[in-house]
Amino acid sequence: MTTHPASGRVSPFAWLLLPAAAIVGSILLAFAIDAWWGERKEVIEKNALLESVRSEMLSNRERLETDRVYRQGAMDSAKQLLAAIESGRYEDATTTLDHRLADLTWFSNEAISTVAVDSLLDGGLIAAVDNERLRHYLVQWPHHVEALRTLQEQDYENLMDEVAPFLGRNASLLQISNEAYVHGRPGDNAGKGPQRVLPLSRVRDHSNLLRNLEFEGLLVRKMWNEGDALFNVDDYLRGMDDIVALIDQELAGQL
Repeated sequence: MTTHPASGRVSPFAWLLLPAAAIVGSILLAFAIDAWWGERKEVIEKNALLESVRSEMLSNRERLETDRVYRQGAMDSAKQLLAAIESGRYEDATTTLDHRLADLTWFSNEAISTVAVDSLLDGGLIAAVDNERLRHYLVQWPHHVEALRTLQEQDYENLMDEVAPFLGRNASLLQISNEAYVHGRPGDNAGKGPQRVLPLSRVRDHSNLLRNLEFEGLLVRKMWNEGDALFNVDDYLRGMDDIVALIDQELAGQL
């Protein structure tokens, strides 16, 4: 009977353990491969979502840049009207008083998307993001967007509850509305609709508003609102730039 050369040096019990050890090793290897593949799939899914977040941020940035242009235009108009109140007369040769008044009748409603960020957070893949600063930014982002929506609601409420009623009581709202449709909103002239201009039986002089203290207070509140909004929009734009830069580092494997 032929025996294995090592059989004299290995006990029968050890020979029984070798197949079991091979089976255990195979199982552990399979688990390791499964774990590696699971981690690999998670990284692929996370990176795909980060690409979507990056695109969403860039798209949102364009919208906020547009919003910033409008808000700066609205603030400039309010400043011009306050300067006219201070001097006692309106002297801007390039823009009529009614045009400046029409600038007060616009508000911001730029929609900022959080779909991609929400997908990353809701899917639990935020934990797979290696960069701690990026994780923090993304977790906080929906709260920042909600704060911006609150500013927009404040803008609309100020128009409907303060500006429009005041102009309706103290001026020709139709005449001012016509100017808004002729020129569009301040800054970027969006929303122009000359076809919506309605005929007037007579043109009213609105220079008396420059002597109205309530109008002055309305303009001051407009300045406050737009100044607050501009501060926040600038902060959001910087935050978006940081997020995009951190995503680029994350996708490149740089921590």
